[in-house]
Amino acid sequence: MPFAPGERYVETSAELARVNLPDAEAYAAATLSPDEQPSIELSLEGSGPRSESLEWQYRINGGAWSPYTREPSLTISRIEMWVPLKHEIEIRARHQGRPESTDPTPTKLMVDLRPSTSVLAGATERGAETQSSIDQESENGCASSSSGKGALWLVLAMLLSLALLRRRQTTLAILLLAAGSQTGCLIGTDTKLEKGPAYGRWSDVASDGVRAVASSYESRSGNLALGTVVASGVKAFQIVDEDGDVGAWSSVELVDGFARIAYQDRGQGRLKFAIESVAGFETYAIDQSDGVTIGRYTTLAKRPGGGFGIVYLAERPTDEGGVITQLRYAETSESTPTKESWSLEPLQFARIEAAESRPVDAVPLGTGLFAKLAYTSSGEPVLAYCDTTAPALVVARHTGGEWSTNIIDDNAETGPCAFAALAIGGDDSVHLAYQTTIANDLRYVGLAPGQLVGEVVVVDDGVRPATQHPVGGSASIILDSSGSPIIVYQDGYTLEIRKATQSGGAWTHDVAASGPAALGFSVGMAWFKDQLIISSGAVNREKLQAHQVTTTVIK
Repeated sequence: MPFAPGERYVETSAELARVNLPDAEAYAAATLSPDEQPSIELSLEGSGPRSESLEWQYRINGGAWSPYTREPSLTISRIEMWVPLKHEIEIRARHQGRPESTDPTPTKLMVDLRPSTSVLAGATERGAETQSSIDQESENGCASSSSGKGALWLVLAMLLSLALLRRRQTTLAILLLAAGSQTGCLIGTDTKLEKGPAYGRWSDVASDGVRAVASSYESRSGNLALGTVVASGVKAFQIVDEDGDVGAWSSVELVDGFARIAYQDRGQGRLKFAIESVAGFETYAIDQSDGVTIGRYTTLAKRPGGGFGIVYLAERPTDEGGVITQLRYAETSESTPTKESWSLEPLQFARIEAAESRPVDAVPLGTGLFAKLAYTSSGEPVLAYCDTTAPALVVARHTGGEWSTNIIDDNAETGPCAFAALAIGGDDSVHLAYQTTIANDLRYVGLAPGQLVGEVVVVDDGVRPATQHPVGGSASIILDSSGSPIIVYQDGYTLEIRKATQSGGAWTHDVAASGPAALGFSVGMAWFKDQLIISSGAVNREKLQAHQVTTTVIK
């Protein structure tokens, strides 16, 4: 039964029951033992407009929200809690399975985790306004850092880490850097960009064996651009669309050597399409609606036999301060489609009302996120997307004129998912890669033709000497000539691009690209004859630029 106006939201209350800290010597140990990891114990309560039972979720320092728990006693122990600073813990409640009842003003606890403090107390702040300046690369790599406080947090952690390094406490310093940045995003704001174009954000790459191109959002002017890929990288960028703030979430394909690009018009919140020809570029809007933001997570895919499909997100705010997310699908049978040739389909199976409005660059609470599209050999569309309210990785298939969905991974302890990636083999096998939001690792699921669920395999757990890295940001998957999957993704601590391959059922991974720039944002892949092109947006780490002026391409 729907909630009546005025009796909608749950009120959350939480108390800090206990803080468990190791001895100060544990912080200087060569290995930070998980058995000694700091933890806090919370007592959770709440009141709602109905008698239905409650469930709670939390987040630390403005990061990603945890899965819901129905236990009123909660113990939190996370690797970032090794950082000896004050940590902000936010807790919110809702009626079980009722996202529309989620408390819009979470309770906040400031918890001092400095080992030198003998008596630690949590100060509760009810419904305070939260800073919402969002890390601008949060959806193209480095997903775990989602709060504007992350910038301050990163600076504090870096300063403390440098001090510890001078005192030769290397292990803790590395962990402080990893935990403080969550995924190591050393990025600033657009005001720090140097003069000249800044390509790289929301980039994609495509090849037809004769020509290779990269599309990109140009951050300084807010334009859509297309560049030619050559041996040394990307050159000769052309402006495709400069009508306002356009070019976000670009996705590119080639037809007879000419580009087709689907992308978001950020300024007007609509989905647009660009067609390249000898005469230049033609652009038009495919989907737009007053009061609805359209075009996030846009993915363009070729249909067997000709034409294209596009999957993308639509978001509409509610009067109560929430947001409705809805996945949409557009299709045309024409290789040079007109505006009228597209058929649009709102996908009701991927629609949810979330009782939280998120800033424009944040990962929203909802379903249909990180959507990807591919086609079977018979031309049936297959979608993969994340539902952050479950949380779950979901695959949707269109067969016999109807859509059906299957949950692939809904393990609440690891917290799927972000950065869903999808590829379909010539035998119609389905290959999925994604990052988990709590374990912060990279996972893979392979489905044989007709198979609906499969085994979840950890491809990269992020474990490295002396620390554990968050991995899997901007995951992208492609199949080689034998049908074996290749996954390319970001190491969120080193900010390198890693490539994972499968042999004999086992996965191995190594560095595919590294350098002075921070790599691994908006990763795309395409085969150019027998060579694999990997495109990536990048960040100039020395000047803390929000975006690098070029897109890195690796053969």
